[in-house]
Amino acid sequence: MYVCINNQSVTCMKNNIKKKLQSLLPGRSWWGNLMCGFLGSCLGIIVTFGTSQYLDNRTQKKMERNLLVLSIADFGNQIHDMERLYNKFLYEDSIYNYINENDAEDMPKDSIDICLSTFLTADISVITIPTKNIIDSNSEMLKNMTDLSLLAFINNSKAIKDEFSNVIAEDKKEREKVLYSFMDRKSLSDYERAQELMEALQEAPYTAHYFLMHKAHTVVLGMFTNMLKNIRQNIIERTGITDEEINKTKANFTYSEHQKIDY
Repeated sequence: MYVCINNQSVTCMKNNIKKKLQSLLPGRSWWGNLMCGFLGSCLGIIVTFGTSQYLDNRTQKKMERNLLVLSIADFGNQIHDMERLYNKFLYEDSIYNYINENDAEDMPKDSIDICLSTFLTADISVITIPTKNIIDSNSEMLKNMTDLSLLAFINNSKAIKDEFSNVIAEDKKEREKVLYSFMDRKSLSDYERAQELMEALQEAPYTAHYFLMHKAHTVVLGMFTNMLKNIRQNIIERTGITDEEINKTKANFTYSEHQKIDY
């Protein structure tokens, strides 16, 4: 009888302890609330970061688009400058052909004056295309451009413009060799007649070489100009950018060659 009572007591104590422990532990509703809160927090984080990524992508696309639109407008200005310089070289080349094909004594004085004026002042009106522009000022953003073919077009355009300027610089250096070679004999004011100065120019070392180089430079400048035109047209065709979009973007954005695009 005593043992039985003790066993019952132990069993009662165990049951009491179990009930107390169960009362301390959260119930099913608590776990359900915890799980809902956890899932809600995870969903909130996913939505927040997903929305942020979406907005960042939209901003990046918008910046790329505006950069391309402004670059096309910039290309138009640069092509205009390149065509002006190319036409100037064409005109000079026609003058140098005339000098090559005629004797100084047979040239009318007016023609000699035009020829000498063209040769002596050939580089005064030469203004090379800008070395910095919208693309250069936003080079960091270009690194993230998603369309690699457009990035290749843009990088090629920069190389073309650099080479265009290098050709002009090389032509100037070659012309200076001719100037120095016959001006070493005597100064321009020492020539009594225009024909005499023209003869000195025709007979000076490097003159014939320079005229040939100038002709080659003229051809190359024309090629570079057409190449940049083709790049501009290819970008327009790939992106569908219209003249209306270009004009609208230019109207809403005032920029200089050193200014970055900010949003």
